[in-house]
Amino acid sequence: MLWYLSFACLAFLGLPSFLLAHEEALYRSEEYNAGQHGEYVEQRFVSTNVTAPRINFMRPYGTCDDGSYLFIAPRGEKTQSSVCILDASGSLVWTSNDYHGQAYNLQVQEYHGESYLTFWAGDNSVGGHGVGQYFMLDQHYNLFRTVTAANGFPTDLHSFGITPAGTALLTIYEVIQADLSAVPIKQDILQRPPKRPISRPVNKPLPLGPEKGFVWDSLFQEIDIETGELLFQWRASDHFDYQQSYEPIASATEEKSWDWFHLNSVVKDNAGNYLICIRHLRTIANIDGRTGVVLWQLGGKFNSFKDLSNSAATQFIGQHDAQWGPGSNYSEITLFDNRADWTYHDEQVSWGTRVHVDLVNMTATLVAEYIHPEHVYSVSQGSYQTLPNGNVLLGYGNNGVVSEFAPNGTLLCDAYFEPSKDWTSGNVQSYRNLKFNWTGLPNTKPSLAFAAGSLYMSWHGSTEVRGWLLQHASAPEGSFSQLMRTPKDGFETRVDLGVKMKVRQYVQATALDKDHQILAVSDPIDVGRDLEAIEDEPWAVEAGESDDFEDETEAEQAEALEDVQLLMMFSGLALISSLLLCWLCLGSRILRPWKVVKATVQGYKRSDEFFPLQQAEQAAETVSYLNGAYQGGLAADWRDEICDALQYDTPGSLRQDAWHDGEFDGAVPAQRTMEDVSQHRWPLQSEEYKRYGRQMIMPEIGLHGQLRLRNAKVLIVGVGGLGCPAAAYLAGAGVGTLGVMDGDTVEVSNLHRQIAHSTARVGSMKVDSAVEYLRSLNYCVNYEPHPYHLSPEKAISFFEQYDLVLDCTDHPTSRYLISDACVLTGKPLVSASALKTEGQLIVLNNPARPPGDVSGGPCYRCIFPKPPPAETVLSCGEGGILGPVVGVMGVLQALEAIKLLTAKPPPTDLDCAMDLTADEVPAPVEQARPTMLMFSAYSSPQFRSVRLRSRRVACAVCSAQATINRQSLTSGSIDYVAFCGVTTPTNSLKSTAQVTATEFSQLPPDGSNVLIDVRDETQYAICALPGSVNVPWAGNADAWLEEAIRVGAVAELGDGRDRYFVCRLGNDSQLAAKAVMDNVLEGRAKDIKGGLRAWREEVDPSWPDY
Repeated sequence: MLWYLSFACLAFLGLPSFLLAHEEALYRSEEYNAGQHGEYVEQRFVSTNVTAPRINFMRPYGTCDDGSYLFIAPRGEKTQSSVCILDASGSLVWTSNDYHGQAYNLQVQEYHGESYLTFWAGDNSVGGHGVGQYFMLDQHYNLFRTVTAANGFPTDLHSFGITPAGTALLTIYEVIQADLSAVPIKQDILQRPPKRPISRPVNKPLPLGPEKGFVWDSLFQEIDIETGELLFQWRASDHFDYQQSYEPIASATEEKSWDWFHLNSVVKDNAGNYLICIRHLRTIANIDGRTGVVLWQLGGKFNSFKDLSNSAATQFIGQHDAQWGPGSNYSEITLFDNRADWTYHDEQVSWGTRVHVDLVNMTATLVAEYIHPEHVYSVSQGSYQTLPNGNVLLGYGNNGVVSEFAPNGTLLCDAYFEPSKDWTSGNVQSYRNLKFNWTGLPNTKPSLAFAAGSLYMSWHGSTEVRGWLLQHASAPEGSFSQLMRTPKDGFETRVDLGVKMKVRQYVQATALDKDHQILAVSDPIDVGRDLEAIEDEPWAVEAGESDDFEDETEAEQAEALEDVQLLMMFSGLALISSLLLCWLCLGSRILRPWKVVKATVQGYKRSDEFFPLQQAEQAAETVSYLNGAYQGGLAADWRDEICDALQYDTPGSLRQDAWHDGEFDGAVPAQRTMEDVSQHRWPLQSEEYKRYGRQMIMPEIGLHGQLRLRNAKVLIVGVGGLGCPAAAYLAGAGVGTLGVMDGDTVEVSNLHRQIAHSTARVGSMKVDSAVEYLRSLNYCVNYEPHPYHLSPEKAISFFEQYDLVLDCTDHPTSRYLISDACVLTGKPLVSASALKTEGQLIVLNNPARPPGDVSGGPCYRCIFPKPPPAETVLSCGEGGILGPVVGVMGVLQALEAIKLLTAKPPPTDLDCAMDLTADEVPAPVEQARPTMLMFSAYSSPQFRSVRLRSRRVACAVCSAQATINRQSLTSGSIDYVAFCGVTTPTNSLKSTAQVTATEFSQLPPDGSNVLIDVRDETQYAICALPGSVNVPWAGNADAWLEEAIRVGAVAELGDGRDRYFVCRLGNDSQLAAKAVMDNVLEGRAKDIKGGLRAWREEVDPSWPDY
């Protein structure tokens, strides 16, 4: 038995720590973007020799994690070509460079009901095109088929699509001789001024091309994948005139032919026609699937459509990846508009475009443009993908950038695999960047490696691994038993083996799926040469451990039993000798004081006979022991907890009276009698044991944790949707002092999510309402209401009174202020936010360290050095909020607060002197790297976490060069409102351009005016004024005006009718009215002042107030 106990102790002390093995993705790394990590940053691994790009997330992809994977094919001047699959965290799933040449267009396509990886590889230096072949890999990453063009044509790199009929569409480039005598050698180049419409400069007479020149002609084929049979072929020169090209003739020789057309994508519709994208003609054409005749062209010199968007729908330049918009019934076309080609570079920005085409009236209208805030500019390549959830994924081709946008154009997620300083350099490129669902089931075994005392395991290509089972044995062919389990962490999981951990000579790794079922097993590796292994020593199996692999042979069991008997004999002798030595040298009384302390602190109940007879002696010994222990270095927090446990916490207590100048005076205060000690032998009140017992019996809390909670002081700033559940759970957990700060009053609109308030308390201060609710929940807690908003001048003085702060506010101004004050007062901060159906949680300034100490946790400015644009910041009233979402985030804040407050201190040398057993020694707490937890109610999985950077070297508040200090904060010299660029209510119209709601209600309903409601469609569906037209404000005046003209709400030339504009509060409607006044109907556009809220107050009291 002693032998097993000794091994249990060793196993506890030698528990391994799990560390990320690979170089994980970065988050908003300025060093990465400056190229300080290199021109192409890679992840490298121990268990396998593959490499992958290391991502710099400017906006984490966790918020866009729909369960799919990112497919890229990096290549360029600074990297070896490869095809890569990455997950939403930037971790590698699979990569390969096992092909000749360069790779393009990695994607997932379906063929006869099965999913396949497809990509092109070959020589891409052939005139900017390519000669190679397409590869199809199955879910085991085995080569299923290679596809090439029919009739001996070279297979080009630009486009390869598999149709539902099992055919393939691919592009071809071929040099042919052509008569170019009618084509100017240097053609006019379309110049696009900053504002539309586009106009061309007058052409001057130019020399003409050769009569016998050479051109790169573009073709596409449709072939049967199974047989290779050619089903359809189309050639550009048969249907287009060379003079339609915008590409100037630089050379037209056979060695360097003129690329006049440049076909880069082709897709087939249900009618059997083909949509093709033509870069150098700046057009998208529809081709008849039977005759090859050009049915129509969108854009270019022979545009077939009337552009209703002031040329924005048809004047694209150097475009790529034209597709029919999913779900549009062939009425919308999407494309990546490079806004550049090899001759035009003026605009320096590329974007995604969605265009509506009316094939009956032959009109084209711009629906949306997706523009990156950093104006990413790609002179070549690019992709536009409409995702199943409606989001838009843009790949920036010539730059290592992939970005995901919401349907309304908001940038959601942003990832770089190239430093931003090198954009347009060609150092790192990826022709298309796409997202797909994928299930990888490799036929290979998992990889396992051992280096520097750590095990590294991975399974290249598998998407199903969720955890690892490590097993060990004394021989490679022996019976392997369980060593430990660990969750999968990124592509390569690392396990550090503890120095006291007993490991047999051979170890193997078993991959487990989400149901803990075995997927595959690695080859065993020999760790004996690097780690002191044991041979055939029995292994202490933990409770609940699976014994699937515990079948030892009879010989092994007999040998193990002999070792056990021998070890038990020597262990017994050693134990007896140690006890005799201690008794002779030190005497038995040295062990007794700690037993008294231990019994008192942990509330051990002694019999009624024993305690009264011994309590005087025990109390004296306790004081004597504490005096000696303090001299020996007893940690102050342990000393205080022992005093708290003994309940010497009133004036004249043991802590105050018996501890003078840092020393114990060795005597119990005179007023403390033996009866007093008896009454205070339990550190908590009787009701507290009942109230908190369910959490105290958990080892994560225990009595020590409950005492820490009782002694803690926590401040919650903001008692709304986040603060209410956070306060409720902290009060329920027994936090000693709970401060709540908020300057707002309770409104009816709060009640669907702010659970501490009630209908009866509408109009009350939120802090008063919350305290009333919390007292009814737990009256044992001391509540401190602060009924005002936090100000920079008072933040320091408030925060110094508390141990921990929770930021439950809803605006960047308060978040920056609270974070700054926490750093300057040395307080950890739990910060959360929620909007619509999503939320985020971060623990900041943990551990709390002074400015300049790099070991401290990052602050809010470290994570977000710059505030978001003011116009993108929405409140719950503007953007909406689902009650359970904000409730989830508030509960998580309370959880993180409890974890911080109850964290056990690391063990000290005193533990041994106190004769603690190994399982009583608190385990060392390794400081976890800060993470951001993201929650999305309608995603799967709902929770994702992203590791964050440590303190920024140049942070304005927590670095050695900090510019924000206590004096600058308390003086009020820091303007957080100006820093965040907070927008004030819109007031952009003169009084003559506005009418009151009452005035509008008195207008005659004779059709002489038009009411335009600019709220979004969801709000418009809730309630709308009769006869109004809904044109949602798009945030951009030009785009909104184009849409208003398209739907007929605004007449471009005027129709004699006045336009009135209304929104919810009267802000967006002013912007819409101004856009119309400035561009179309000067003097005939007016805003309804105060919006629909004013309509309710002045005209119709029954109008819904939401």
